[in-house]
Amino acid sequence: YLFAGSDEYAEHLAYLYAIIGTADKYGLNMQRYLTWLLRQVASCKITSGALEWLPHRMTQQKLNDFRD
Repeated sequence: YLFAGSDEYAEHLAYLYAIIGTADKYGLNMQRYLTWLLRQVASCKITSGALEWLPHRMTQQKLNDFRD
């Protein structure tokens, strides 16, 4: 995190790495999942319901949408 620029950006990178690591653990197609996730973030109001966008909170059916 030396090159993150600030503590705040380093924290944001840690969140991103955690999301990517969790998606990998669940065997998701990373490009498909991150494309969907970024579109959700850009187009939806971020509320506590946004936690359901994280792989460990998704239903098995939704997870299957992001598997090859």
